Amino acid sequence: MNFSHRLLETISYSLPSGKSNDGDLTYSAVSTTKARITRREDIVGEAGGEGVATNIVVETEIELPVDTRVWMPGVSTSNVNDSERVKSREYASTLDGSYTLYLAYM
Repeated sequence: MNFSHRLLETISYSLPSGKSNDGDLTYSAVSTTKARITRREDIVGEAGGEGVATNIVVETEIELPVDTRVWMPGVSTSNVNDSERVKSREYASTLDGSYTLYLAYM
């Protein structure tokens, strides 16, 4: 079963690519992908076992790692302060493993 028909919006994103000499994250060039965006308040787990408050869930066919910058539809990518940052993520696969849907929490 394929869920790509649910991905009706386009987001822009920039993946963490390393760290600068100052220890700040550096990012890849901006790319786009299809997504489904749901606005809902939630508390989700993170790698350290702590709960983190989120208010946006983005479903995609690609994995968006923690700290990825995401610009919602219609938001200009020219200002990084206008982006959201992935705080937690998870995925779900079909039973036969033929399709995976990734969820990014912001």
